[in-house]
Amino acid sequence: MFAKLLQSPNCVLHRRNRYQFLSTLFINLICIAHGIGVGWLSPTLRKIQSVDSPLDFSLSISEISWVGSALGLGAVVGNILMGLLHSRLGSRLSLLFIAFPHSCLWILVYFAKSAEYLFIGRFLAGISSGSMYIVHPIFLSEISDAKIRGTFGSMVMLSVNVGVLLGYILTTHLAYHIIPFVVLLLPISYFISNLFFIRESPMHLIRKGKYSEAEQSFRYYKNIREDSQMSEMYEFEAMKEALTQSDKNLDRVTIKDFHPSLIQFSSNSTCHQSLWFSHCASYCESI
Repeated sequence: MFAKLLQSPNCVLHRRNRYQFLSTLFINLICIAHGIGVGWLSPTLRKIQSVDSPLDFSLSISEISWVGSALGLGAVVGNILMGLLHSRLGSRLSLLFIAFPHSCLWILVYFAKSAEYLFIGRFLAGISSGSMYIVHPIFLSEISDAKIRGTFGSMVMLSVNVGVLLGYILTTHLAYHIIPFVVLLLPISYFISNLFFIRESPMHLIRKGKYSEAEQSFRYYKNIREDSQMSEMYEFEAMKEALTQSDKNLDRVTIKDFHPSLIQFSSNSTCHQSLWFSHCASYCESI
């Protein structure tokens, strides 16, 4: 029965999907770390406001509000920054970049001497999260088969929610200065795994005219051996032709074509940031 399940093209462990699934697990390590960063704040605020505070300074209500909102402010910067850089850097370099600002959060948390340390750390973590929500969906859509693309895409938010839960648990039961050492293992593992196991997406390589590298990347993510029949590469040739033709039509696209989508995206993003999730995740201990 299990062997029959593995033969299904909709199974993430199918031979063709294995490297796609492995890549999805690797890139979602930073999603778990981001979730921990979101869940970390609420129990921490209670600790640093108590008489047994692990820090040498206290936070006013105004400073707490700024620290809580810094993540959202950084996410806006991360969205814009990665939106501008992704097409130039490609998915692989963009994925590697995400690890650095998030790691800075936990370094600043450990060495915090004032509220500014926490604000800057949360702001940098926001840049990481804003970049993550741009890069991850694009990368997964470019490497995964259509039949399992939705499964892999849903793992991003699943990983974030798992991270939030871990953030509540770890922060409640571990000392303030122990948590950074524990959580830093995730972005470090994420960076190393992406450095050695993640390849640039074939679509980006095709757009850059690197057709040989794009073919190797396609074979890697689809788990196609070099001695396989050329019939298995028909999808690559079709994708190559489609992307080549689409690049020729870019001159016909104007900014007016994006107005409806831009308005809808901006409205959805504003509603998402204004609703209960961010506020509840940051202040649920007090609520």
